Amino acid sequence: MGGADNICSDKTGTLTKNKMSVVRIFLKEQTIDNPNKRSIAENLGEIISVGVSLNSSANPIFEGDKVDQIGNKTDCALLELARDLGYDYRKIRKESEQSLIKVLPFSSETKTMSSVVNYKGKVHIFTKGAPDFLIKSCTKYIDAAGNAVDITRQFANTLNEKLKEFADGTLRTLLLAYKEDGSINQTS
Repeated sequence: MGGADNICSDKTGTLTKNKMSVVRIFLKEQTIDNPNKRSIAENLGEIISVGVSLNSSANPIFEGDKVDQIGNKTDCALLELARDLGYDYRKIRKESEQSLIKVLPFSSETKTMSSVVNYKGKVHIFTKGAPDFLIKSCTKYIDAAGNAVDITRQFANTLNEKLKEFADGTLRTLLLAYKEDGSINQTS
């Protein structure tokens, strides 16, 4: 690139490696570097993995430690996280084929994508998107004890500080959210 006048980059490494990965998350009021099955509680790992698996159309191929990211690089990174948490996105999708109710594709207006799914007998809405847009729709977060609690001004400030810290560290920030919306009546 010795003769280049301008280099445009989205600061994620996709320009140089054509690959993304999840290297840091903020979960349960703590920062976790290189998240994996040992660093995240199983119930949270499951909901994260199901959400990213059903709210994506990417199809990375995993062969041992090698990953061929096929599809949106951000989605591939999230599906790789699901694998690191012990979940296979293909198995989750296959088990949920008949459960998908609606997909709301990424919208540049809302900067989000959502999927509505019947998961374990309840309607779940899984959403991912730009934190500054999505946080406005959230009312609760998972605290350090694993409980869903109301978002306070103090937590919102902490979250914004973390987002700035991550962005200043050249990381792409993304917020994952879900809503569990009661039982689905099963009829024959």
